[in-house]
Amino acid sequence: MKTIAGVLICCIVIASGCDLFSTRDPEKPDTITSSYKPPVTPDIVLSNLISAIQEKNVDNYMRNFIDTTATTVRYSYYPSSGYEIRFQQWGLENERRYFQNLRAQASGTPSLTLSNLTEQNRTANTAEYIADYFLIYPHKVVAIASQVRGYLHFYLCVNNQSQWGIYRWDDVKTISDSTWSYLKYSFD
Repeated sequence: MKTIAGVLICCIVIASGCDLFSTRDPEKPDTITSSYKPPVTPDIVLSNLISAIQEKNVDNYMRNFIDTTATTVRYSYYPSSGYEIRFQQWGLENERRYFQNLRAQASGTPSLTLSNLTEQNRTANTAEYIADYFLIYPHKVVAIASQVRGYLHFYLCVNNQSQWGIYRWDDVKTISDSTWSYLKYSFD
């Protein structure tokens, strides 16, 4: 009996010496930066879009578009001239795939600048925004421009959960630079 008690005491002493029963610091979770805000007004959608691009957050990027499960409105994208045929069936899954592919090739911090932003035709359930855009998205694919610019026209509506989203996006070429349509096509 004494030997069993002695062995047990030795095991406890040894175990306590190797920190077997001590607590450890918890591991930090894998976090994705997110400054997403519920889109209860249409201007929050624009702010969320800019943040999602800068944070390279695919889920938040997609949350800027109309939730087709909460409305009968469908999303549509109208590309800049020269890309019409390539975007005939463009939908939300294409948006997700494009942004995931672009994010996978990222090599720096992107930024989106909207200038000359104007709200038009605002009602209780719809809004339109027009703006000049300048998107810088550093990536590893040398043959594809990392800076695009043009003119955009966003059409937004509110769904049955009082959340705003983009349901139509028109991209217009303004100068000889590459447009957002070019970037979407290149990374689809």
